[in-house]
Amino acid sequence: MFLILLALAVYAIALPGANQGLQYLFTIKSEYLFSPNTWIQAFIQAAWSTGAGWGFIITYANYVKKEEDIPTSCMIMGLGDNLGAILSGLVVIPAICALSATPEAANEALGQGNFGITFIYIYQLFSTIPGGRIISFIFFIVLAIAAITSLFSMIEVGVKVLVDLGIVRKKAVVYVCFAGFLVGCFSAWSLNNIDNQDWVWGVGLLVSGALIALVAIKYGVEKLRNEEVNAEGAGMHFPKAYFNVCMYIMPVLVAVMVIYWLIQTKDWFPDTWLNPFIIQDNTGTIILQFAVVVVAGIALAKFFNKKTGKGPITKDENCQ
Repeated sequence: MFLILLALAVYAIALPGANQGLQYLFTIKSEYLFSPNTWIQAFIQAAWSTGAGWGFIITYANYVKKEEDIPTSCMIMGLGDNLGAILSGLVVIPAICALSATPEAANEALGQGNFGITFIYIYQLFSTIPGGRIISFIFFIVLAIAAITSLFSMIEVGVKVLVDLGIVRKKAVVYVCFAGFLVGCFSAWSLNNIDNQDWVWGVGLLVSGALIALVAIKYGVEKLRNEEVNAEGAGMHFPKAYFNVCMYIMPVLVAVMVIYWLIQTKDWFPDTWLNPFIIQDNTGTIILQFAVVVVAGIALAKFFNKKTGKGPITKDENCQ
């Protein structure tokens, strides 16, 4: 997929009109650079794509041996994620500008958001390439495989919990997939719902990431860095200044961003910003959905602890 993306990027950039797309991607505009919304969206995108705050990174930790090189793996994940994003942008954005009838039409397409642009414009791009139908078939098959395999880590978060409860793994996979399908039906019902869930759980990722940082602070940031991250298998080491400052500043940064963003919804929806029953990006929907998840989480935690015969984990226990 990366090889095809690289070839497509070279081809798309060479098309007449692609310069408009390159300018759109790489021109720095101060009104966006100094806008808090830009940085909030960037943090959320990073959290979505790298898995920070999701829980599946923590789930993966159950299978990591002490000789694993955690810092290098994290560096590869971050660099690979950004490389893939930039490469995809170099394909899609120039293609939109090159294949649109006019620059105005390209700007209109870019302003409509990201729903479906990969399938619309990359497919159009393939149609201009000799042998494009065969290449597009291979590309979309590989893309589907990438999407399915990306689900493995998400599914494993729930599966690992059920397996620890004594449920057979095959059954646990079926249960988690079925539950995920049911919950996902709400998002799939309409583009409005998908946009709402992107908003709610984008904020949720920031909050959960901050909570993980607070847990690290309670555990001991320096202890975590020395004993768990820069462990015996580490080929590179996270420096104290970088790692510790990130951990301590993250909860403060997230609190400022989330509070700012929630206050903004009062300007976006002055009459309905606290109404939790309207599907829009407002504060009310955040409060309602977060409350449901917190209540469900507490109930499930009590149920799991009762099932496993364990109480709440104390700070002295080894959570490995």
